[in-house]
Amino acid sequence: NNAGSRLQRSRFSEQRVDSLNELVSRKRAVSVWSCAGEFRCSQTQLQFLRLFRFLSSSGSSGSQNEEEASAGVQSTLHGGGYLEHCQQQIKDFFGQQVKRILFVPYALHDRDAYTKTARDKLQTLGYEVDSVHEAADAVEAVRKAEGIFIGGGNTFRLLKTLYDNNLVTEIRKRVLQDGVPYMGSSAGSNVATISINTTNDMPIVYPPSFSAIGLVPFNINPHYLDTDPNSRHMGETREQRIVQYHEEPDTPSVLGLREGSMLLVEGNKATLLGSTRARLFQR
Repeated sequence: NNAGSRLQRSRFSEQRVDSLNELVSRKRAVSVWSCAGEFRCSQTQLQFLRLFRFLSSSGSSGSQNEEEASAGVQSTLHGGGYLEHCQQQIKDFFGQQVKRILFVPYALHDRDAYTKTARDKLQTLGYEVDSVHEAADAVEAVRKAEGIFIGGGNTFRLLKTLYDNNLVTEIRKRVLQDGVPYMGSSAGSNVATISINTTNDMPIVYPPSFSAIGLVPFNINPHYLDTDPNSRHMGETREQRIVQYHEEPDTPSVLGLREGSMLLVEGNKATLLGSTRARLFQR
């Protein structure tokens, strides 16, 4: 889609990008860009990049909770390697000023293997990687970080561990006040929004709150899937689940990002990019 393209309309309150501009303008000016699983942001440029992914030898591309189910599973565009589809955007975003990136692997059980995957890739792009789980003091590691990358996996596990290590408020401060660039993948995108209520993951652990870092004033449903009219599956669709969420009072808007969609928010301007568009649900 070209800059300024419209979100697909439907009877379920899908709106134009202009509506998202209004949502963003209700909060302080930030920027956000998204492309299937990654969230990156800073005070002047908060970017949400939703990552494409597939389950390498473990299986085919699936729902968010399947993403990165093991260290060998990659956040990718089908047919490519880990972060391959967005490596130029990563370099453009972090630029030459950032030399070291703090990686947060809390969403997966095997943090060492996950860190190695991220470190090996980011080093090819010119960035050294420190993992927060390797630091003696996680809060101090965030305070010293030049850039932050939160990886994908299980959103509940991720948010609980962020709270356990007192990092939710610290990351919010570093990004929104200090301008530290933030990049997240899948679950790392969810925790950058108001809450994790619209994740696709199973609640395998229970965080003290569903409230997340709150870098943007709306929720995200990553890897949004449209209803297949030819499917024999009789369970709830993603659309129905989001509508149920909006049956509750005081729930924020939800942006359903399909595989291949990208959202760029700069200040009060939101631009939908990518090949598949997105759906904005408003209560």
